[in-house]
Amino acid sequence: QRGRLAVRPSPAVPDRVVAEVIEQFRPGLERAGIETAFDAGAGEIVLIDPDALAELTASIEKFGIE
Repeated sequence: QRGRLAVRPSPAVPDRVVAEVIEQFRPGLERAGIETAFDAGAGEIVLIDPDALAELTASIEKFGIE
């Protein structure tokens, strides 16, 4: 179904997921003159969909480059 996201929760650390995505995009952001900063605050293991969180974070980073 279009527009529906299948959520697959599993134990993960949100800070770790976001930090990995930021590191992936950091070179491109720096080339674009964008400084990255991440104020971690979700370091506990929680039940989330790490792939969905990574995709959302990557979308934010991509919009920052454009």
